[in-house]
Amino acid sequence: MTHIIGDHRSITCLVKYCLLIAVVIMGPILCLPSNSRGDSVQTLPSDYVVFHIDVQQSGGQVHFGFYQFEMRDGTPQRSSVEAWSVLVYLPGGAPTIWEIESLGESRTREATYGKVPAGFRQVKPSNGPAPALEIDRTYYVSARGGGGLGAAPFVYRGR
Repeated sequence: MTHIIGDHRSITCLVKYCLLIAVVIMGPILCLPSNSRGDSVQTLPSDYVVFHIDVQQSGGQVHFGFYQFEMRDGTPQRSSVEAWSVLVYLPGGAPTIWEIESLGESRTREATYGKVPAGFRQVKPSNGPAPALEIDRTYYVSARGGGGLGAAPFVYRGR
């Protein structure tokens, strides 16, 4: 899914969409500490980057690419972001169904559901392969890396 951004309004919409994802979807994932009343006592650093996850499907596999837009000479340029943690989960607070994380300094600019890149380990499930995705079901993917986070919904098509 390649997006061409043609004007400032498109960039503004993209930034708003990414921030909405960060607040609504990623808040529970970040598990920000709260006080006894449930008020958040931690905020994201001002230099925290919200990046985009491009979801591609082919041959029954789901591929994730991580990138952000940076302004160069007044023009938005797409650049890759390296992730150290990737997870896939169902909406509605369901548990994570697949998660990988770096073993140390390893990073990845892309991942494929169920495949563990070199230098990473599978966290969930702790044993065995990633569970099969259900056709026409909505999932979310999120990733941390490059000084920030990203998230995106996708519907598994099975082809």
